[in-house]
Amino acid sequence: MERKALIDLSVMYATGTLPEQFQNASTSPEKVIRAGINEILGLPEDATTIDKKALRRNAVELFEFLEEVLDKKIYEGDLGILEQWVEIRNEKLGDQTKFLVPDNQLFRVASISDGNGNVRRQRLREGQEYMIPTEILAVKIYEEFPRYHSGRIDFYAMIDRVAKSVQRDITQRIHEVLLKTFRVTGVTTPYAATISGATADAKVTHVLEMAKHIEAKTGLKPIVAGSALALHALNPKYMSDAQKGEANQLGYANIVTGLKAMEIPPLHKEGTDTFVLGADELFLIPELDEKMFKVVFEGDSYIEDRASNRADLQVEYLFLHKVGVGVIAPSTFGYLKFT
Repeated sequence: MERKALIDLSVMYATGTLPEQFQNASTSPEKVIRAGINEILGLPEDATTIDKKALRRNAVELFEFLEEVLDKKIYEGDLGILEQWVEIRNEKLGDQTKFLVPDNQLFRVASISDGNGNVRRQRLREGQEYMIPTEILAVKIYEEFPRYHSGRIDFYAMIDRVAKSVQRDITQRIHEVLLKTFRVTGVTTPYAATISGATADAKVTHVLEMAKHIEAKTGLKPIVAGSALALHALNPKYMSDAQKGEANQLGYANIVTGLKAMEIPPLHKEGTDTFVLGADELFLIPELDEKMFKVVFEGDSYIEDRASNRADLQVEYLFLHKVGVGVIAPSTFGYLKFT
């Protein structure tokens, strides 16, 4: 099987977009892909056992195949609701990705600094360029290759797990830069407030008042963004059947007092069942023509074989890719916290 055809089939298999001939039970994409991998490893098409020598002898070609599949899987991956705010660029290794500040407003720019997870901020005006630094993202995964090769486990479930791990990491980085850019408390700025004891009606009024201040300042109508729980608390008392249906489907009304509502997807704090984003906070962000979050993939992925370092002879690989996340956001925005 030609390598390009094998890669294309593997990507379609991993993303659930298989061609029609693989939709019936008599044709197994898993079987075709295994036969293609056997060919890479220099084994008979129907081989169900493998020796370490064959794997060692052909590991470079095997991992190059997996790298291409993972690259395509990750680039075509789903970032969920956040995608409408995210621009993704794929750059050659060593290239500097430059973004131009798009408006005549003063913009707040932030990116995650190399290696330490801190958010680095700067202010830019129209015409200034902004570069997003990248850092190595690593995902380690292993399974016993003989178990895959004999059909007892699905190797592409591992591919999918790696891709989802990368996508989750990127989503976490977007959350991090979003919250550190827009989450401000107190009343030291005109459009940030902490409000105690507000009723449901009062919350809606506070949102509308702040939205109108932002619109007056920027000429742009803001989006109300927050967790589904926070947006649910703004649901109107009286809704049409169509609005009720939409609210039932989303968990919240998609229009709140004339403003578009947008959910920030749920995410737990690492190692806990606590949400990163509270049910008591809302962001009012002017709707821009340009996507404000920037995700940069630099170079191709690289899989490092660690099998020789394991005493139990399991195949282990480290998936490496350089990734950068940043935001070019308007300086004028709103933040409301209800206590």
